[in-house]
Amino acid sequence: MPSTTTQTKSPNFGRRIKWLGLTTGVIFVLYSVGWFYLAQAGKRRADDALANIAQTGTLASCEESEIKGFPFRFGIFCNSTSFEQPQKGIAFFAGALRSAAQVYDPKHVIIELDSPARLDAPGLEPLNLNWSLLHASARLAEPLPRRVSLEAEALQIAMRGPAGADTNLVQAAYASVHMRTEDKDIALAGEGDGIIIDPAATPSRKVPEFSASYDLLVLDGVAALVSKPKSLRGLKSTLRQSQIIFKDGGTIKLSGPMSIDASGLIDAELTIAITDPKKLGTAFAQIAPEAANVITTMMTTLATANGDGNGNEAKIDVKIRKGKVSTGFFPLGQIPPIQ
Repeated sequence: MPSTTTQTKSPNFGRRIKWLGLTTGVIFVLYSVGWFYLAQAGKRRADDALANIAQTGTLASCEESEIKGFPFRFGIFCNSTSFEQPQKGIAFFAGALRSAAQVYDPKHVIIELDSPARLDAPGLEPLNLNWSLLHASARLAEPLPRRVSLEAEALQIAMRGPAGADTNLVQAAYASVHMRTEDKDIALAGEGDGIIIDPAATPSRKVPEFSASYDLLVLDGVAALVSKPKSLRGLKSTLRQSQIIFKDGGTIKLSGPMSIDASGLIDAELTIAITDPKKLGTAFAQIAPEAANVITTMMTTLATANGDGNGNEAKIDVKIRKGKVSTGFFPLGQIPPIQ
C-alpha cells in the first residue's frame, strides 16, 4: 500500500502580528475619528445652550472654549467664565474652568475653577473670592443628580472696595457642601475647618476660630425640589447631626426632627448638647462681651443642672411649636415665618 506523509505547517507568527497591528491601527483611527466628532458635536451643543440661555436675558460665557481630554476623557476648558442675570442684579465672574468626564462613564463629571472671582447679588455687598483649589463633582441622573459635591481649600471672602481696597470677612482652611439622593429623600451635608471671621465683619466683637459641620435629611426631598424648587414650606426633615467646635475648647451639637408648615411656621424637637461649658462660655463672652457675666453664669448653671455631674457635658431639649421656641416651661422667643 502507498505510504502517506502528513506535513504540519508551523504558524506564521509574523503574519499574525502584522494583521493584529493593522487591526489595532484601524480601530484606533476609527476611535479617534469618533472622539473628535463627538467632541465637536459637544462643543456645538454647549455653544447652542449658551445662545439659548442668552435669549432668556441670562448671560453666560466660557471664553475661548475647547474640548480636550483625548483619548479617554471629554472636557470643556475655558480661559475665563461668567454668569449674569442683569434683571435680578446677579453677576459672577471667575477664572479658568476645566471639566472632565471619562469616555466610559460620561455621567460622572468633575470640574475645577480658578480664582479670583467676583460676586454681586441682591442683599449682599459686592464680594471678592479667592481659593487655592475649588473642585466640584457630580453624578448625573434624572430628575436630579444622584450626588453633587463642592470643595474649596484656602477659601477667602472679602467685601470689594474701590481700587482693590478690600475688607476681609471670612476665611476657611477647608470648606465643602454635598448633596445626594437617598431613594425619595435628599441628604445635605457640609463642613468647614479653620474658620476665621475677621473683626471687620463683626465690629467690637471677636469670634474665636472654629470648625463646623452639618448633616440634614430632607424627607421626600426629590419630589419637593422638583415641584417647588424655590419654597421651603411643607418640608419635613431630620437634622441628623450639626456641630460647632471652637479651636480653644467648647462644642455645641444640635439634632432632631423639624418641619415647616404651609404658613412658613417651624415645628421642631431639638436636642442641644454642649461639651466643656466653661470654655464655651469664654468663647461666647468674646462674641458678646456686654453679656459676658450672664453667659458665664448660664453655662455654669446648665452644666450643673443638666450635665453629667462632672461639669463637662450638658444637654438641653428645645421645642418649637408654630415658631414659638421654649425649653421646659420657659419661652425663649419667636421665629418668624419663612418662605
